[in-house]
Amino acid sequence: MKILEQITAPQETVNEEFVTVTKIYYNNGDKVKNGDLLMDIETSKSTRSIYCTASGYVRYFASDGDDVKVGQIMAEVYDSFDIDTAGCGKTPASLEVPDSGACAVTFSKTALELIKKENIDRNLFAGFDFVTLDDVKEMLEKLKG
Repeated sequence: MKILEQITAPQETVNEEFVTVTKIYYNNGDKVKNGDLLMDIETSKSTRSIYCTASGYVRYFASDGDDVKVGQIMAEVYDSFDIDTAGCGKTPASLEVPDSGACAVTFSKTALELIKKENIDRNLFAGFDFVTLDDVKEMLEKLKG
C-alpha cells in the first residue's frame, strides 16, 4: 500500500495553531479521485474546503468536530486500501492507544471524549484501526440495544 497524497492541517495565519474539521465527506477506505472534496475545515478567520489531488483510497486521521494541530496529518490517499494495515504507525502519537495487535488503535479526540464520558472500555474497539465519534455512537447503540 503506497501513500499517494498526504494532507496536513494548513496554517492559514501566523498565529494559527489549530484548525477544526467541520465536515468529512467520505468514509475510510472509500475510493476518491483527483478533485474530490474530502473535508471542510475552519480556522479562527475562515473556512476552507480540502480537495484531493490524487486518485485512490482515503483514510482520515480526524473526524467531524476534531481540532487538528497545524502541520498534523488529517488524511492520506493510498493506491490500495487494506483496513487491517492502512496507516499503521502513521497516526499522531497523542491519539494512539496501545492494544495487543501489531498496530495501535487510534481514537479521534471527540471519540475519546465520548468514551470517557460514557465510561466505555476501549478494548471494545480492538481490531479497529481508527475510531471516530460515529464508531463510538454505534457501539453505544449496540451496548444499550
